[in-house]
Amino acid sequence: MRSVQTSRRGFTLVELLVVIGIIALLISILLPALNKAREDAKRVRCLNQQRQLAMAWMMYNTASKNKLCSSNTPQYPPSDGKGVWYWAMGGNSLGALSYGVLWPYLKDYDVYKCPNDRIMYTHTYSMNGYLAGEPGYRIFNAGQIKRAFATFLFIEEYDPRGWEMNSFMVNLYPGNTWTDVPLNMHNNAGTLSFCDGHAIVWAWGDPRMWANGQIQQGASTPNSPDLRQLQAWAGTPPYPPGVVQ
Repeated sequence: MRSVQTSRRGFTLVELLVVIGIIALLISILLPALNKAREDAKRVRCLNQQRQLAMAWMMYNTASKNKLCSSNTPQYPPSDGKGVWYWAMGGNSLGALSYGVLWPYLKDYDVYKCPNDRIMYTHTYSMNGYLAGEPGYRIFNAGQIKRAFATFLFIEEYDPRGWEMNSFMVNLYPGNTWTDVPLNMHNNAGTLSFCDGHAIVWAWGDPRMWANGQIQQGASTPNSPDLRQLQAWAGTPPYPPGVVQ
């Protein structure tokens, strides 16, 4: 009985190159979409963390009969842990969070840090200095907040020390320099929460913000729409004209 032999032809070099080219083309098409989906997921997580921090802040206000915790974050707490009224502490250890007065309401270290943050040691977010912080225009009672929907509460801040220390201070209108600066965590966008509990992703529109990498404290950006926006959200006048409140 004769055996029948079938010939098997492999791919030619040209065919392999065509297949590889098609795969490379598909990857080049899909990769940006995958990266965008990954970043969108991280933004959603960051927004959720901002809302959780805002809720913890509101619960503290209720428990303290509207007395604000301080947005300032000095580096060292008292040795006995008493007398602390800061929302968190400054420093590069997790104790900076557990010493803060918001910790009893939000005991999760991960919530205090943006999922994209590989710069700051313990927490990405800083609190508006208007809220019992450092500047002379600060307030100490939640009842003094006139526009909770347009007063920012937490913001992603860049501190060159590697850990957040003190509150986020805004050079009020018509100033043109940055006292403190936002942290670029979401492709030239950042997350903010507000005193009424809502949170947003805000795209920074001034190319000078990131022209040479991360903008630095004290940088001057005359008539920057981004600085004007934060001045509108600072919580106290003077407010820049023609800016979304």
